[in-house]
Amino acid sequence: MFDRTLFHRSISETLDCWPSFQISISNGMGGPNQSAKIEWLCDSILQLFHDNNNQLIVQDVSDFIAEILDNEFDTIIEDGSLEMISTSIFGYYQKILSGDHDYIRDKLKQTKEKYEEKNQKKNQEEQTLTMQSSSSSLLLSEQQTNDQQMMSATSDSLMMMDEDNNDNHGHNDNDNNEDDGWTVVRRKK
Repeated sequence: MFDRTLFHRSISETLDCWPSFQISISNGMGGPNQSAKIEWLCDSILQLFHDNNNQLIVQDVSDFIAEILDNEFDTIIEDGSLEMISTSIFGYYQKILSGDHDYIRDKLKQTKEKYEEKNQKKNQEEQTLTMQSSSSSLLLSEQQTNDQQMMSATSDSLMMMDEDNNDNHGHNDNDNNEDDGWTVVRRKK
């Protein structure tokens, strides 16, 4: 006997663990009714298999999902994962038909655990990058402050040297300053 509920669950969890699809969802594709559309997508895939009584091939499933993603979620996935997801769903259907329900449950559990582990690792990496970015910003800010202080000190030192040079060589400020405010450096006479 075909376990329709288990097949629906396998479709739903496969879509939940599909990174390309989840990225499009997280970016708002599907609009405000995206949850209802995802549920409708699962139901539609289930109905596709029911209506075609074991006469489908993986490419049919892939084409069907691609059309729904394009029309309902404004998403085209071209990274090869659509074919992999379609193959998984097709494989789940075949296993359920053969009555291997425990295999499906185990496989779904493993897939979900892997996906959650990867997500957890990704979130930790993002937090680390955020913390590093904050630290870098703080260090950059400190470096900029230090650079500004150094430039100010250097500028003050140069101005003092310029004054010393003017005093030592007996030149009048009027000789070295042009009307535009620039100091003209001339050769010794």
